[in-house]
Amino acid sequence: MRGRGARSMRNPIGAALAIVAATFAAAVVAQPATARASDGAIDAAADRTTDPATDPACDAASDLAADERALAAAVREIDEQEASRPGTPRFEGLADQVWDIAGRRLCALLERVPRARAKDLEQVVADLDAGADAEPYYGLHATAVPLAGGAAPAWAVALNWYYSGTIIVLARDPQAGWVVGWRLRDFLKTDGRADDPAFVRWARYSEGGFHDGPFAGRVLALRPTRDGRARFAVDAQAQPDMGVLHPAQVSVWEWTGREARPVFVGWYEMGAADTGVTLDREGLRVRGVQPFASTFSCGSCDEAPLETWRIAVTPDGVEDRGRVPDVAGLALVDAVGDRVCHGRDASDLASPAAVGALAAWYEWWKREVPAVGDSHGDGGGDAGDNDEDGGGDRARDDDALCFGMLGTWSSEKTPTGLRVRLTADALGVAVFEITGQGAAARVTRVTFPFEDHQ
Repeated sequence: MRGRGARSMRNPIGAALAIVAATFAAAVVAQPATARASDGAIDAAADRTTDPATDPACDAASDLAADERALAAAVREIDEQEASRPGTPRFEGLADQVWDIAGRRLCALLERVPRARAKDLEQVVADLDAGADAEPYYGLHATAVPLAGGAAPAWAVALNWYYSGTIIVLARDPQAGWVVGWRLRDFLKTDGRADDPAFVRWARYSEGGFHDGPFAGRVLALRPTRDGRARFAVDAQAQPDMGVLHPAQVSVWEWTGREARPVFVGWYEMGAADTGVTLDREGLRVRGVQPFASTFSCGSCDEAPLETWRIAVTPDGVEDRGRVPDVAGLALVDAVGDRVCHGRDASDLASPAAVGALAAWYEWWKREVPAVGDSHGDGGGDAGDNDEDGGGDRARDDDALCFGMLGTWSSEKTPTGLRVRLTADALGVAVFEITGQGAAARVTRVTFPFEDHQ
């Protein structure tokens, strides 16, 4: 997701200036009357329909003008009142009410246009937001997919506003017509799910954080199960206010006709170029940043080693078919480095010579490079002066991943296997020779072309 669908690329300087300007205006200009008017407008809209799943206000007679005024009032209140901004209890209430407004408008559309398409539902939400005068980056927007299968027509809809998002299911009730039949926010209120690591980011109504934040997402259409249960997928991304890399989640849900149930939840790292979730013939194809134990990718860069994760969605269920890194050999090098740096046996992954060379480098590193906060120096002196070593000024942090931040990486085939070349801000430049393939692959030699400890 990009643009309005994923707000993780927001300019932090612009954001800071906007917050400063808004705070200054709130401090200088008297606002109490505006605050009361905003509260009244949005709360009146909420009082009109406290439960769209059972209240007839989801019909075509629902008052569009009142809903538009309520949304505009909510945006003004957030802009003008510090106590209503993301991260406050008031904002949580405003967001819940905005989700209800969107649900009403979508029900009204489906009553008027039974053959509405996904883009029609999405446009209704965009039009509702058009008069609210929110920054495009924050505006209310949606993705919608029809749910194939099931006893009655239904739609899954993802709604996003400011940094937060939610999921609803619209269902056709034989007596009441189109209603909001299920809400993620209600799901989160049961069985401690709001504190469950799998769902906690959906329960946040905060501003974006540092490489993290609340979830916003989109829905994707899936084929039904063999016995006809409707399914949909959710691609959810944390919404950081700073940083490119951030957590993301893909999940698959079944619609029973009364509730949506998660049947698969998995995580990946999002943010670098060419990452995200797409549909293919097998199911879901996820492009994510490859995770490491001995090093880590630059969190504010558009490039990182990637992997492809396949999730098969079959008539009989959901199957994790594993992840394949783009760059051969990186996972093996990472595993060897992690074991050596933490004093664990690596003899099944590397030769004694390779383990010895890497252990010698690590001992040299701990001895020669000052630790962070060490009174002897500020960053390792000229231990990393060579521009090619990926290091620059290097300071040792014994709590960090031992290779440090990844700089460059490459892999090439050799007559006996692979040659992997890494640069990282602690490791410098290292070349790993790998012999064999698959489960039989082992690191047999490690050299450091630019270091003087060999």
